[in-house]
Amino acid sequence: MAEAVDICIPIYNESIRDVLAVLNHQKKQIPEVTIEIFLIDDASPDLAIRDENREAANTYGATYIQQETNAGRSKTRNAFLKTTKARWLLFLDGDSLPANDHFLELYLRHLKDKSEVSVFYGGTQYPPSVDDRYRLHHAYATDREALPLVDRQANPVGSFHGNNFIIRRDLLEAHPFEERLTRYGHEDSLLAIRLALAGVSIQHIDNPVQHLGLVDNVTFLQKTQQAVRHLAHIQQCLPPKTLKDYSSLWKWYLRCRWFWPRSLSASWSEGWMNRREQEMRAGEYHSRRFAMYKLLYLLQLDPLARMHGR
Repeated sequence: MAEAVDICIPIYNESIRDVLAVLNHQKKQIPEVTIEIFLIDDASPDLAIRDENREAANTYGATYIQQETNAGRSKTRNAFLKTTKARWLLFLDGDSLPANDHFLELYLRHLKDKSEVSVFYGGTQYPPSVDDRYRLHHAYATDREALPLVDRQANPVGSFHGNNFIIRRDLLEAHPFEERLTRYGHEDSLLAIRLALAGVSIQHIDNPVQHLGLVDNVTFLQKTQQAVRHLAHIQQCLPPKTLKDYSSLWKWYLRCRWFWPRSLSASWSEGWMNRREQEMRAGEYHSRRFAMYKLLYLLQLDPLARMHGR
């Protein structure tokens, strides 16, 4: 088996008792490996959730750290470098539950069998059906995130997500999460791109978690808009002309912005987008329409023009 592993779980307003129970049970099945669990709560406003998670951490022998001010997803994840010691760090989200009974053992087996690899991503699953309130998030995630292993392997950078991966500590120290990204969206995409630029490959394996933290249709639409806005910040964190090689949305934005809005009137696009937003708030999802909506949203923002004062 592999050497010691520290499990890093950032928390924000979610109960992690069930996650801790599963992880604690699995690590007991591997007594020959030192596995520690660390939790950092990023200033959850629900004080009852804080108390519940602190009690669960005591019950299952996890280290609980409370942040009193919200630091954001990137800074909170980087904070685990200061509180952990193991050579390998397994990052899980608080709303992601291991999808099989041998989740930790499978990761450890890959660390042993493929010692030359320094990053592994296990994948994500979603429940087969959900309430209509969460249908938009569920439909998008099932279409674009819960991909089969062979599809993820074909696009290892674009298929990477920060909710279920293991990384060598020194590699994360050299390429930490970008702390200038303080809001939702694409901080894990930026990490994957930077690793690729450094010549580090991400090994995709079949060891998923089930994502439990679906948000309602309206919230997911708002998060989608925020993620699109964040894409403009990401391109500023990379060498010039890099992002288009990893983001199809940014590539199409660069292609279309020169003739926008001459080829499509602003009134037409706004009307089209308003109709799509009504559909999405009702939980309707169409893959191509969703992609077109994000492109039009980005074109309306035109972040490169704003950046250069045009």
